[in-house]
Amino acid sequence: MADFTPQQKAVLQSPARHNLVNAISKTGKTQLLIRLFRNCQEQPREFKAIFVTPNGFATQHVVEYLQRVTKQNWGGQLIGTLSEIGWKLVQKYYADLQYSKVPKLVSDTSVQEERLAALAVANKTIGSVPSDETRTEHMKQWNQDFVARMHKRDYASPRSLMIDAVTLFTKLAHHSLANVQLLVADDIHDLTLDEHLAVIALQERVERSCVTGNTNLACRDRYHDLDIDNWTSWVGRDGMKTFSLSTCFNMSAGHGTFLQQLAAYNSNKIYDVSPTFQNDPHQDSLFEVSVPSVEYMEEVIGEIENQLQLGIRNRVMGVVVRTRDEARMLARALNKPCCVMWDRHRLASSFDLAHKGTIITTPYEAPYLNLDYATIPKCIKDYWPYSDEKAENARHQFLRAVCSARLGVHFLTPDISSGNLISQFMTEGCNPKHALKSAQFTPAGGA
Repeated sequence: MADFTPQQKAVLQSPARHNLVNAISKTGKTQLLIRLFRNCQEQPREFKAIFVTPNGFATQHVVEYLQRVTKQNWGGQLIGTLSEIGWKLVQKYYADLQYSKVPKLVSDTSVQEERLAALAVANKTIGSVPSDETRTEHMKQWNQDFVARMHKRDYASPRSLMIDAVTLFTKLAHHSLANVQLLVADDIHDLTLDEHLAVIALQERVERSCVTGNTNLACRDRYHDLDIDNWTSWVGRDGMKTFSLSTCFNMSAGHGTFLQQLAAYNSNKIYDVSPTFQNDPHQDSLFEVSVPSVEYMEEVIGEIENQLQLGIRNRVMGVVVRTRDEARMLARALNKPCCVMWDRHRLASSFDLAHKGTIITTPYEAPYLNLDYATIPKCIKDYWPYSDEKAENARHQFLRAVCSARLGVHFLTPDISSGNLISQFMTEGCNPKHALKSAQFTPAGGA
């Protein structure tokens, strides 16, 4: 364990049954879980450990890393989202779950009828407005009736697969899973409420568990059914030993919210930056790039790509915009690949992550793309955040984008003559110009 810090070694050697690592980005949370998983699993044969990831991108990263390090195939192991793990198990043990054959994979939206019918049964049995005491029973009844309907039709959806996975571990206690002793779950701040409840159920089944999350990146996202309160409930749970992994930033409370959380983006001192990104594209830095107007930002993105020599250096830059629709539009305008997760569980799709060049994406996907650089356009008022949006929600999304970069971040801000005001996130804290050095961009043909 020579490559681990004393804090990380404390996690690896913890005698506690349930452990929680609450740390900001780039502090080695995933590497800790991979080491714990390898120590328990030893060889990719019988199941001894389960590794829960928040989405298909994270699954691919973990599996590829294990295969690269061990030169063995880990694709069949219990690594993935709860739905991915459920799909692996259902294909093997479908008969034990009362399927008559390997089920047909369908989307959750296509089985809404079954879901609503199961809800009606739960409402009739327990009540349409369950109390705190009956809420868990209501959810169990709803889920049980839902999967029973799916089993009869030989259908499986991401939600039903998650329920099937938990059933095999807990209710059926399937013999092939009897030796599973360890549960590790990564980035649980990005799990839905149903996934949180499923992980807790699995925790009670195994001898030891270790979960990780990042308070700074936990956000509210209706599209993905995410809620910061899900993560907050983990931090406050009893019976868990909590570890915090620190960075080497020497940040104090006086630096303010913006710099405190911006410091999460990598392990370099934020004050050690060069004046302009044009002078030395190999310098790892944070830069505020002043742009004459929003219309020129596409041209600036191309200039940054050229200056960073992404193709020659085999580096990846993510251009992070707020929504999927905006990402698709910008990708068409720049003729670049667009990375948005329409299937977060990767059950019905496959993808290859780019190893160089520019990707257009959103804050939700950015932390899982292994970006070297992040460029955040439109750092202007009424975009970060929108005028009718809660600032705290937008701040979490903004910081997700910042923290996704391994080497450097470029903030595209409006020139004072453009008539646009800079985003409030760029001016929070005590003088963020200590961290951000401005580089003036002049478009071709003059200002």
